[in-house]
Amino acid sequence: MNRTSIPPDVLQPHDSHSRTPDIAGRRFTVLICEKSEFKNLQPDLKPGGSTKNAWIMRDEFLNLKADPEFGWDGSLNAFLNKWGLWNLGGGFADEWSALVGARLRNPGFVLALPHLLKEEQENYRKALLKSNARRWLRAHPLNLETADEPPFFFVRGSYCKFAIEVTITIDHLAQRRYGICKRCHKVFEKETLHRKSYCSDPCINAAGVQRWREKRRTLPKKGTKRNAKR
Repeated sequence: MNRTSIPPDVLQPHDSHSRTPDIAGRRFTVLICEKSEFKNLQPDLKPGGSTKNAWIMRDEFLNLKADPEFGWDGSLNAFLNKWGLWNLGGGFADEWSALVGARLRNPGFVLALPHLLKEEQENYRKALLKSNARRWLRAHPLNLETADEPPFFFVRGSYCKFAIEVTITIDHLAQRRYGICKRCHKVFEKETLHRKSYCSDPCINAAGVQRWREKRRTLPKKGTKRNAKR
């Protein structure tokens, strides 16, 4: 594996990603998708006959939370089983292609490392905010294909990572506005120009009740101080 793909909590205090000793015996989770076509150096993977809504997929990924029983790894596993490969490769050493020249075969599987996808989730959540639009668009241009029928321009991809990044680019170009709910931390679209800190009426009401309760808790303390001064 590429040393930079090793989870930080697997390293000892004296270890580093640049100089990691043999990690045999150290346990950490990886998600594996095994297929015969992955044994080729450059698998010819193309989108299938059915298309999937990348915006729905993005919404599920950005708001993905830890499974009560199996944690983040379990919820991520269910997400990938539903939507497909995150990306091709993911975790292999950069020297793998050189090793193949020494008559070593590709392993026949691709990896998804949960701790790296957790970082991707947080990066994408922040990337949707209006304040990050210019930086995102400079780094993620669109490569459009053309068609003779509407919508005339389209983007074709096979992997979840690519599809999510395309939706973020398109939404910034369309000047759609998104926020992160102050209560439940869900990513939501702002449909008006008004400042909106909460994703739904239940979150607005719950936040209001919480503020009211906190205010009530502070009232007796203030009264006690006034009585003490008298």
